[in-house]
Amino acid sequence: MKKLMLCLLIVCSSLWSSEYSFVAYDVNADKIVLQEGPNCNVRMAPACSFNIALSLMGFDSGVLINENVPEWPYENQPTFWDSQKADQTPKSWIQLSVFWFSQILTPKIGAEKINEYLAKFNYGNQDMSGGIACAWLTTLKISPMEQVHFLKKLVKHELPVSEHALQMTQNILYTETCGKGWNLFGKTGTTIEGDNVGAWYAGWIEKEGQFYVFALNIQLDDGSIPTKAERIELTKTLLNKI
Repeated sequence: MKKLMLCLLIVCSSLWSSEYSFVAYDVNADKIVLQEGPNCNVRMAPACSFNIALSLMGFDSGVLINENVPEWPYENQPTFWDSQKADQTPKSWIQLSVFWFSQILTPKIGAEKINEYLAKFNYGNQDMSGGIACAWLTTLKISPMEQVHFLKKLVKHELPVSEHALQMTQNILYTETCGKGWNLFGKTGTTIEGDNVGAWYAGWIEKEGQFYVFALNIQLDDGSIPTKAERIELTKTLLNKI
């Protein structure tokens, strides 16, 4: 972002130069400031980017207490990553995208309450028919544009949840402080169907009360999965266009 002087990192764009869709919204000016790609208004499964909404639900309902409580034990749930084969807290759940933590959390919140939250959040198609433990990989869908409007309400404290839920969610989504003091908050998400990969990075940057929310979605058909670092680098590069 030229005006905001974020760290500009060089991204190898050949991998996804034509597959990404990106929306950025200036919260203070109340307007879209960047929209690129073919899928900005196409609803897709949010995958673990849905954890932003789940975090708000969990803290608001009292199932989650703070960044480190509860700590739920690892009980040999299936996972590809060794880092997830350990007890997890709300903070590590978000940072490591621990799917089994979400599968414990959602039944504790309850299907009826989750549906109520989805309606209050106006979150995508609000379709949890795919099952309380995995609908965000299948039937629940949201577009990058809808992600941005959801996040705008989050940072403006306009969602119908407690201040504690908003603060705790912000705390566990914090990623890093970029150049010139801009704080980055975000969550990845990934869907995989054969060689087709959908990769999300959604969140916001903040400095001294100025907010830009964003949603990045990358669609690939060669089986490659962009890392979290690669998604952050691409996001920073796109924000530098503003």
